[in-house]
Amino acid sequence: MTDHALDWLGSQPEGRTLLTAYSEREAALPKRAEPAKAAAAAVVATEPADGLGELGEDDASDVEVGGGAERIESWIPRIMSLPGVDAASLPALHGRLIALGLLKFELFGRQGGMRYRLTPLGRKAAIEDGRRADVDAADDSGSAESELVADAA
Repeated sequence: MTDHALDWLGSQPEGRTLLTAYSEREAALPKRAEPAKAAAAAVVATEPADGLGELGEDDASDVEVGGGAERIESWIPRIMSLPGVDAASLPALHGRLIALGLLKFELFGRQGGMRYRLTPLGRKAAIEDGRRADVDAADDSGSAESELVADAA
């Protein structure tokens, strides 16, 4: 992961909140069918020998199979409001997450609108942020327990 993206996320709690919200919504989506992996393998197998445009392992999950409703359902509608985040800052936060390579978007016409999905880098950042939050929570509970033990003694 790029240091710049991590530094920005570390200094922008609203950006982390938005990234986490997309991560949670992505996790709630129905799992895509196994044919997506087969299609990704076929795409990788047909890439030119010079390696240009070659898909990495993380990119294989982003290959779409089919179209229409099946395709649009694998993308998340734009988050327009989020508790703890000023609605006026959401457009800039979306833009920054896209610029940092953490979020990508697709336009699905007038009815489908803008849809979003985490990039492999965005998924890693969300996972690492979740781990960091778990460690912080454990540290907080551990220090509370040690304070109780110290008070009891």
